[in-house]
Amino acid sequence: KGYVLKKYYPAEVMRSMGDIDILFRQEQFAKMNECMISLGYKGSPLYNNQYHYKKPSGITVEMHNSLQNDGGDYFSNPWERFTKKSGTSHCYEMSNEDFYIYMILHSYRHFEKTGIGVRAAMDVYVYNKTFWNKLDFCRINSVLESCGAISFEINLKRLADCWFDGLEDSKGIQALSDFILSNGTFGSYSNLVATELKKGNNAPCAMVKLRYLFKKIFPPFSRLCAAYPILERHSTLLPFIWIARFIKLMLFKRRQVFAQLRIILKVKKTDIEKLNTLRKNEKGSMD
Repeated sequence: KGYVLKKYYPAEVMRSMGDIDILFRQEQFAKMNECMISLGYKGSPLYNNQYHYKKPSGITVEMHNSLQNDGGDYFSNPWERFTKKSGTSHCYEMSNEDFYIYMILHSYRHFEKTGIGVRAAMDVYVYNKTFWNKLDFCRINSVLESCGAISFEINLKRLADCWFDGLEDSKGIQALSDFILSNGTFGSYSNLVATELKKGNNAPCAMVKLRYLFKKIFPPFSRLCAAYPILERHSTLLPFIWIARFIKLMLFKRRQVFAQLRIILKVKKTDIEKLNTLRKNEKGSMD
């Protein structure tokens, strides 16, 4: 999104980007991987719908083989929604409506997990100011309604107008404003933890945390196979993979591990309930 959106900001440097996201066809993986390695990137196995490539300089490129995490069926076959960009041979673009739909659904997915930051509201504000009289909102609203994100889009747009245009209409969005302002740029790990702990329903908070920690220490077999492909052929190596993973984390990601542990222990039941209430309000009506 950032690569497209930055040109609509008053100055491109105002639109920061945490990484570069590129969509590719899975059948072209070998060619793509060879190209990335030749450019000095080091890749990682498929996780969800993306391959991560990093350089020593810190540049991260995420190569996506689908857009299914954002919009479900609507973007299940994204290539049928793209047109080749004029003057290019490998660059495809969405219609303005589909881009807006994708932008909202992408933010909504993050809102449901880690939360979103101020930048999400900035993007919505800038895009609406640029295309407000060119977008087919009948189609946009129909898709967002079917995906359960229509109230989220309306509130986010209202919030952006309050922040950047001084609109005096804060009814029902103060909680959303406070939540976003506490999340930094991308959301927070504590929101993700609270979201996961919420799945424990009415179980004691300590028990839910214990279960969550167990899943973090012993992730699902399918996820381990993605990180350690040898497991697919030799499942008996699982205990050794657990040990190797633990040693790797302690050697190279110890600070991150203990930071996450502190956050997990710090999250309270009231935090989970507060987050749950906010998200229910965003899914509900505007009244």
